[in-house]
Amino acid sequence: MESKLSDSDLILSMAGTFTAVCALALSIYEGRQARQHDRLSVRPLLTFQHDKRPDTRALILKNKGLGPAILKRLQLFVRGNRVTDPQDGGWQEVFHSVGISSGFVEYFYLVGDDILDSGSERIVLKFDSSGYSKERLAELDQAMALITANFEYESMYGERFTAQSRGV
Repeated sequence: MESKLSDSDLILSMAGTFTAVCALALSIYEGRQARQHDRLSVRPLLTFQHDKRPDTRALILKNKGLGPAILKRLQLFVRGNRVTDPQDGGWQEVFHSVGISSGFVEYFYLVGDDILDSGSERIVLKFDSSGYSKERLAELDQAMALITANFEYESMYGERFTAQSRGV
């Protein structure tokens, strides 16, 4: 005995197959959107803040993103020219190049991968300028404007980013 589908059975089976294919496509799309959302929800965003108080001049690195930043590399530039790595005396080379005395200075250098949590900050460069005259502060500001710090960092998912200060 031969089984034959009626027209209505054929239409119902095609509709069921179509519905299943649509459900699969929607599921794949939603999975991709969820992965993208997960990546964005832990993406770091590094920014720089310039602190110019009468007794302090500082460049502060802040993580304003939602996830931790894995700091990979710090590069220093003076007038657009790259200087020695900070670990190998680069900060001293920077200070000498712009005519800044390196006394009363606090600065950051990277040893291995450093993690900057969301909402955290690090002092990249800080001068104790207490007792400076207005003229000396203006000279210090001009010298700091010649320095650029460039941080390469990653998210938890290995996405690479760069944050660059526009003058220190």
